[in-house]
Amino acid sequence: MAGILIPLLVSLTFASLARGDAASPQANDPKYRLPLEAVPMEYNLYLTVNMDSYTFSGIMQATITATNDSRTITLNSKNLTINSVHMTNSTNQTQDLIKTIVLDDKYEILTINLPEKIVKNEKYVLTIEYNGTLNDQLRGFYRSSSTKKDGTPTYVAATHFEPTGARLAFPCWDEPAIKAPFKIFVINSKAKEYRAISNMNEIKSKLLSNTTEDTWRFTEFEVTPPMSTYLVAFVVSDYEYTEDKSKEMQFRVWTKPQSINQTRYALRLGRQLLEAMEAYTAIKFSNYMPKMDQVSLRNFSAGAMENWGLVTYRESALLTEDNDTVAQRMRVTTVIAHEFAHQYFGNLVSPQWWTYIWLNEGFADYFEYFLTHKVKPEWRLDELFVVNNIQGVSFAADVLENQRPMNHEVNTPQGISNLFDNIAYQKSGSVIRMMSHILGEEDFQKSLNRYLTSNQLKAANSNILLRQLGNGRNYSGVSFEEIMDNWVNKPGYPVVTVKKVNNTFELQQQQFRLYEPTIYVTNNNKTKWWVPVSYVTSKNMSFNNTHPRGWLAPNKEKLVIPVSGEEEWIIVNVKQAGYYRVNYEPAIWESLSKLLNSKNYDVHPTNRAQLIDDALTMARINWLDYKIALELMTFLTRERDYVVWQASFRHLQFLHNLLRTSEYYTMFQVHACLLHDKN
Repeated sequence: MAGILIPLLVSLTFASLARGDAASPQANDPKYRLPLEAVPMEYNLYLTVNMDSYTFSGIMQATITATNDSRTITLNSKNLTINSVHMTNSTNQTQDLIKTIVLDDKYEILTINLPEKIVKNEKYVLTIEYNGTLNDQLRGFYRSSSTKKDGTPTYVAATHFEPTGARLAFPCWDEPAIKAPFKIFVINSKAKEYRAISNMNEIKSKLLSNTTEDTWRFTEFEVTPPMSTYLVAFVVSDYEYTEDKSKEMQFRVWTKPQSINQTRYALRLGRQLLEAMEAYTAIKFSNYMPKMDQVSLRNFSAGAMENWGLVTYRESALLTEDNDTVAQRMRVTTVIAHEFAHQYFGNLVSPQWWTYIWLNEGFADYFEYFLTHKVKPEWRLDELFVVNNIQGVSFAADVLENQRPMNHEVNTPQGISNLFDNIAYQKSGSVIRMMSHILGEEDFQKSLNRYLTSNQLKAANSNILLRQLGNGRNYSGVSFEEIMDNWVNKPGYPVVTVKKVNNTFELQQQQFRLYEPTIYVTNNNKTKWWVPVSYVTSKNMSFNNTHPRGWLAPNKEKLVIPVSGEEEWIIVNVKQAGYYRVNYEPAIWESLSKLLNSKNYDVHPTNRAQLIDDALTMARINWLDYKIALELMTFLTRERDYVVWQASFRHLQFLHNLLRTSEYYTMFQVHACLLHDKN
């Protein structure tokens, strides 16, 4: 059967290879960046929210410090009507220092012109009064549809500021490195039904005197720690909550009243996940935030948003029914884990600029699997990371033409939003996992604690992280920072080719592309990396050691691994700890196929999945005969492990799509069924 399919597979594969569209040029116009003539030391934010007209008014009052002598102050503002701007200095509280204001809609910048220069290191108080509308675009301060207990349609007001949406709710220095404490006050209409919550606990909440037919509520919140603007959040709703009172720190889940019974799982697992994150980092969440609120929203642009102490979710990412499948509970658990990882990676330590967004999203992607694994080890998320994250997403995204590296600078709001992609999430999470295997779990964990504590309430970049992780270590005489340089600053990843030469295995590397081999001749495909090499052989089948036993250096042609001569095969990249593919010469592939199809094989499930993925991928680009790849797959007739099948189904789906309109489709179906049905 396999032999009949092979000629057609070879002829059709190249026709099916889709190339990535060339990335649209990202503007790096520096005018989108604030000149920072002054920076905020603290914000007082007063909001009045009308839930009948879906409008709001605000007063943003910031104590600022001049960084230079300047006649201008520049901050961000978008889609707000500025009513008045006033500024006083610390020595004359009655003097108004404003001359004119200019709003640049293109750059989303508000420039305040002054009659006299502000003086470096002097403090001032800037007050801006403004109006805005609760939009329906799911960004900034917006309205989300909901329903009352009786089924009547209604709305709630919520925020989503990442990456550049805070300027839609209040004028501010809307860049991630500019941190300041926030004191927030909210007045909302419909006070008998609606109330406000924010990042911090409320100090007081009271009804105001009834001046109209409606009643208004005033809520004052505690001062936040210094934080980036994109993490500020507030929700005005008629929601109810469930609360975990087992510990001192307040922990609640909010939703519309009729869904309150669907919050129990998120309440229980959420507490466990946060405690697991505290244990791993050795940093108590309550050192910085007094509570954790999780809120479900019907209309939400992302799966969730990690606002510090007030995490917002799409309803399907937070709420569960008693009869939900394991897959649904797994989704809810991993999303919560992702957001709670952000409370440290992103909130406690923020990126200096969106260039380094992977410091947020890569760690959150990593911990959504490994934090979940700590509370639900039976789900084996540590192994599923390989087949879902590395093989299933990152490897495919990272071979597209004109793909970006992990560090990638853009300045436009649209360009910044585009950075929230498979590179920021899955590739970065995969490279972080590789770092953990290079360093070893214990050293990796200690290094992350050092990174978080030394940069707490500040902003960092990739060099700071790598320096903290490396901590003076070197490998083969090379620093950890140099080893990781191409991984974070160049797109793509390597494929390591393996052949046996006498009593050695020889390894070489080149950048992998999922296109015709001729593409490798271009100058853009000459990147080489420091590749960590771990391996097992037929004489040493220990799959527990994922630490590098050697390095493929970018300035060396090959790595030679001496062996006794009796080794029939080698498996490189134990548990796929490294972020790379492996291709073997045909004789080794045939030996590995023989091993997998033998009665007694002891290959780790992750490596069985890796062999399937690499073999079928190499056959797909004509680097391996499909006959060898399909014969290797025949061990699936005895395979019981769902991690291995997860990788296999993806390739069977590819072949299904490739052959479904051909005359050989029925043969393929029979072949696939034979693999599956014998189980």
